[in-house]
Amino acid sequence: MNTRKANTRFMNGNIDFEGIIADIINNEFGYGATFICWDEAIYSDNFITAIENGLIPQIHTIEFAHSAKKYGEYHHFIYEDECYVVYFK
Repeated sequence: MNTRKANTRFMNGNIDFEGIIADIINNEFGYGATFICWDEAIYSDNFITAIENGLIPQIHTIEFAHSAKKYGEYHHFIYEDECYVVYFK
């Protein structure tokens, strides 16, 4: 997956400029399944690694990063200047 680095107030993240993450999520859950425009999100390094390893973000588990329960594998992403986590399966 080709990404471009992006620095934010939360982390040094990655932009998926090929739209691969959006394609994976839309294929798995359908378009418009969440309030997130996945093409505009910034992803942690571990989020990218999880995608490359074939894991799927479980969009029904999205939480604000500061309130995450940390049940299982989760990774961070940023959308509209807010940091979130999503769990993977």
